[in-house]
Amino acid sequence: MAIDTRPGSGAIQRVLTLIDRFDHWVTTAIRPIVVALGLLIAFAFAAGVFFRSVVGSPVFGLEELVLLAAMWFYLLGAGLASSERSHLSADFLPMLLGDGKAAQAVQLFATALSLMMAVFILVWSLDLVSWGLDKRQGTPVFGIPWVVSQASLMFGACLFIIYLSRDFLRDLLVLLGAREAD
Repeated sequence: MAIDTRPGSGAIQRVLTLIDRFDHWVTTAIRPIVVALGLLIAFAFAAGVFFRSVVGSPVFGLEELVLLAAMWFYLLGAGLASSERSHLSADFLPMLLGDGKAAQAVQLFATALSLMMAVFILVWSLDLVSWGLDKRQGTPVFGIPWVVSQASLMFGACLFIIYLSRDFLRDLLVLLGAREAD
């Protein structure tokens, strides 16, 4: 049985539509969280500098709050970049290969490799979160469980897998000629 790869039809298009719906919901929820975390981190750093330099006394526990916020800020932001496919990349091969099938095949391979790495990161982060739950470690000042920051790795990896799966399917459709390149 042949796979129907025509745009607008088939299983691949249904999966892409489902991921697009998920993306709309997730990015709508995550954007304000990323902004709030970014502001929190900036103000916390400024307050830390002010209290150390001007007042002469550090704010007890501020660093651990900044660390927790920074972990979530980084991984939610990376998820947003993955959603928009605007993350950093060093793709020089497409410039050398042009816009042909070879460049499309390289793009598909790169996306597949990234997807495999994201799966490895998810497996590792699941182990880390499981270990964190077993050890019940907390931050020194507030006793916030370290699993709170460790869970950001797991959440980010899940977002990476979803968006890289979408990108893989799109790249596959481009290579098969069933979709125009973005």
